[in-house]
Amino acid sequence: MRWPGKLCYPNSLQEFITGCLNNSTSTGLVREWTYTDIIKMKQDIARGMKLKKQHEVSCLASVVEEICKECNCTSLLDIGSGLGYLGDILMKQCGMKVVGVERVTERVQSAFVRRDVPSVTIDINESQKCVDEINEICTSLGSNVCITGLHCCGDLSPTILHMFYKLIDTVSLLILIPCCYHKRASFNPISETINDILRNEGIQFLSIYGFRLASENSFENWLSQSPSDHQQHCNHVCYRSIAEIIINKYVFLSSASSPLCNRLRKARYDNFDNFSEDFIRMIKELIPDFKDHATIEGALSEAYLRFSPFFSLIEPFTGLQMCIRRSIELLILIDYSLYLKERGLNCQLFNIFDEKISPHNIAIIVKRHN
Repeated sequence: MRWPGKLCYPNSLQEFITGCLNNSTSTGLVREWTYTDIIKMKQDIARGMKLKKQHEVSCLASVVEEICKECNCTSLLDIGSGLGYLGDILMKQCGMKVVGVERVTERVQSAFVRRDVPSVTIDINESQKCVDEINEICTSLGSNVCITGLHCCGDLSPTILHMFYKLIDTVSLLILIPCCYHKRASFNPISETINDILRNEGIQFLSIYGFRLASENSFENWLSQSPSDHQQHCNHVCYRSIAEIIINKYVFLSSASSPLCNRLRKARYDNFDNFSEDFIRMIKELIPDFKDHATIEGALSEAYLRFSPFFSLIEPFTGLQMCIRRSIELLILIDYSLYLKERGLNCQLFNIFDEKISPHNIAIIVKRHN
């Protein structure tokens, strides 16, 4: 790695960063997908899609088409289908039979109205009732069905893995891209292999903070940010931290903590004064009976003066977090892979997106029959 500037980087820091980056790129666990061709999306299909989504859908559709031809799959069940983008391109440009599965009814309706993609409303879970519903849909699609999921959030990814194992007679292929690991209900490993290691070593798996870090942006994208981007992120972290201190200090604010935090998460401030003014404005709006705003203003200023000397550490620590992000994500995906291999399923991991465009770019590909 090239070390920029004339600053002195301690050997221990260089070794840590180099080790993190090597662990995430040279383990041999994840291979680069070699495209024979990337499907070029027709203009009517791409309408309304952001460039990031176009990239993801085009690439995933190309992977699905190639593997489905290899495995003689002509039907697809798209779980978490949203507005039907993936199903649309696979139906119209690849000639596949597609059914989308989506939890949100409004999206199912939009997918059918806007894109003619047949979709059903099902809240995917591990119950036998849900497995039976999915099995019935797959049976109607015919044999050798492929299940796919583009950025399946939280518990949806491990649930799909459990379900795929059970759908022995109807589903022969799975192509899954997980994301939002921190939204899982449980942070325990799903494989017996890793659970055994943890028990034998007397150690714990990742906490919610580790899962949250695995869900962050890529190290490469962090490096490419401008100085103003870094400053904006620093301000955002610092001011939200000050707000959290104040909310925890004054009990009466607890009733408004959720809307306060939601608004602050989306807000951007150039300086402390703008943040302080907006925080007071939100309190006036959310807690109209409270009048002692001077006390809150004073507490905000006191917290700012106390912690502002440490603000310059935010971006360096963020950089260290970004270094280990990929390794943590790989650990979670290894757990998913081991779960499948423990059940006799052949599993491979491939990078299928440009990481700078779509940071969570690793697809779990499982073929029932080699």
